[in-house]
Amino acid sequence: MKLRLATVFVLALMVGAGFAQGQFAVNFFTGYTMTAFEDQEDAAGTLPLGVQLGYMATPQLEVGLEVSDALGGFTFELEDEYGKMESTVNYMVFGLYGRYFLSDANMKPFLKAGVGMFTGNIDIKSESEFGDHDWEVKYKSGIGFTVGGGVLFNNQFFAGFDYNIVSREMDVDDSEFEAMSASSEDEDSEKVGWNTWAVKVGYRVNF
Repeated sequence: MKLRLATVFVLALMVGAGFAQGQFAVNFFTGYTMTAFEDQEDAAGTLPLGVQLGYMATPQLEVGLEVSDALGGFTFELEDEYGKMESTVNYMVFGLYGRYFLSDANMKPFLKAGVGMFTGNIDIKSESEFGDHDWEVKYKSGIGFTVGGGVLFNNQFFAGFDYNIVSREMDVDDSEFEAMSASSEDEDSEKVGWNTWAVKVGYRVNF
């Protein structure tokens, strides 16, 4: 709770600085994002879609809010002689970011860092000789971090790379996955890495 309050406080300071000193901008982006989950054997990818509401706190520093969603979620499929199972990991981020521009030229390289709330559950569908089943594995939202960089062209188009770092804990008490609900208390408290990376392209509107 203290970490969440600190995050809100820092966000208020950053946005306030933008209103007081700088220029307003909206950045729309998409691209390609892929999982880098802890101990995963296979990776899954999808399209990200998001928007950033930013302010130029100084001529080189942009700060603001960011919301992004992995469209359709990350889908994993497993099939054997007994049937098949499809797991879809839903993945949304609500955060704040800072982007530091290293140049004032038409092509501006930048470094990016951010912190935010990572949320989303896992939807599972199984088909087998024993019947078809759907259930949801719920995870508690977690605070994570983003590092990255990129280039802004002509103050309108941008491309970049983000790496998200976050660990999240299963919400066993609220999960529809009965096998997981039967886990021990030790397993209940264990956090698992939900890291992802993304290559992004976008369009910037300045006001």
